Amino acid sequence: MKVSLRCGIPITEFDLQHPGGFWHWVWQHNVPVTIVERVKKAGALLTAGYAAIANSVELSQTELKKLQDKRAKTKTERHQQRKAELSRRYEVDVTPELVEKDDDGWYLQLRMHYYLTPGREFLTTRDAKRTKAQLELVM
Repeated sequence: MKVSLRCGIPITEFDLQHPGGFWHWVWQHNVPVTIVERVKKAGALLTAGYAAIANSVELSQTELKKLQDKRAKTKTERHQQRKAELSRRYEVDVTPELVEKDDDGWYLQLRMHYYLTPGREFLTTRDAKRTKAQLELVM
């Protein structure tokens, strides 16, 4: 890959087989990443040998709902939707590291940790609400 050659750090087959693939390698080796406005420009920079991420715009709740309901989405729209969903799920700024951790199942691990530690007292209430909702669907 051109990015690997440009920064002088080899990327191995093992690196590419990691669930995060190329971006995990970038993160692991602290390769500088350029953040740009458009997906097309990010693609051009990647082709030229620079690690680049397009900075998706923030979506309102209404815009996100419209995008979620839309069947055919452009690549940019998929990125915008993913960013908006991650932003709402974690309630923090979305970074490449957050995306990678979410890809690795981090959110489920955080929820499990929460419900097994300080959130344990809320677990019974949550389960009761879910059971009630399921019973209402059956009846």
